[in-house]
Amino acid sequence: MNIFIVARDRVRTFFGTYENIFEHLWSGLLTLFSLVVMNEHFGYASALKSTWIVLALSLLCSFISMNAAALVLCLCLLIHMAYISLQVALVTGILLVISYILARTYQARRMYHLVGIPLFYQLHAPFILPLEDALMGNSAEITVVISGSILSFFLRQISDNATVLADGTKTVLDIIQGEVLANQLFYVYVIAMIAMFLVIYQIRIRAIHYAWILSVVYGILVEFVIMIAGYLLLGAKERIPTLVVSNLIALAIGLVINYLFQDVDYARIERLQFEDDDYNYYVTAIPKIQLAEKTLEVKRITDEDGTDRKPRKNNHRVES
Repeated sequence: MNIFIVARDRVRTFFGTYENIFEHLWSGLLTLFSLVVMNEHFGYASALKSTWIVLALSLLCSFISMNAAALVLCLCLLIHMAYISLQVALVTGILLVISYILARTYQARRMYHLVGIPLFYQLHAPFILPLEDALMGNSAEITVVISGSILSFFLRQISDNATVLADGTKTVLDIIQGEVLANQLFYVYVIAMIAMFLVIYQIRIRAIHYAWILSVVYGILVEFVIMIAGYLLLGAKERIPTLVVSNLIALAIGLVINYLFQDVDYARIERLQFEDDDYNYYVTAIPKIQLAEKTLEVKRITDEDGTDRKPRKNNHRVES
């Protein structure tokens, strides 16, 4: 077990040493990935699909925060929607503004997921981001999950009906009423996303054995049961294989997050109770993990005539 803990600490130390560099690099790479996915599935503005534009925007976003990069991505998304029709861009913009105000009101921090969830939805893997929100964020992130889920389903219907929207055969209101609000899969999907977040978050904050691992497993299981029941009842069986694959990917990512970021070994929690003349004391004792470290010891060896030999270095391990 110690070998995995040592490996984790070395990775975290390495990233911590160069934290600023990796933050900028991550922001740029994530923006690049998002723009590629956006251009592939919502690429109606040919100017934004230029390789040089994509690289320039990615480079720009590498020097700003992820929340600011999310605003850049939202702007690009609105430009793509405007190429379908101004009406589509206006409604999309209103939904984004309402989502942003709601998230900021409750002080959610992961604003990128407002546009990230719709993009991951196009890749059939939207459950990764709510899982990460529940593990790494606080309860306020549920506002981002709800808003992102609604936006993702709405934008998917816009993409599927882009032709009829562009020629005026249908309006955005028709799409919202007929393809979103009247679609039972919409409610199944949103409920599954919310349930997954709540289960993971509520288990993760409990002081129980293996809380993070259990939260990931049970959260994904609850979401999977809701989604597969919806697919079976609503006649969408062809989506089940994709659902299975996306959940396996989410499970793997959840376990990696648990390995890299969980600091407490809940398997060794001890709860103590004692009292004195005035008070009863209830204590939760969580032991610190002690790792073996290398130390350098220099030994001086002297001959019988008192002449010093060359010092010899000896590496040995000392258990802390």
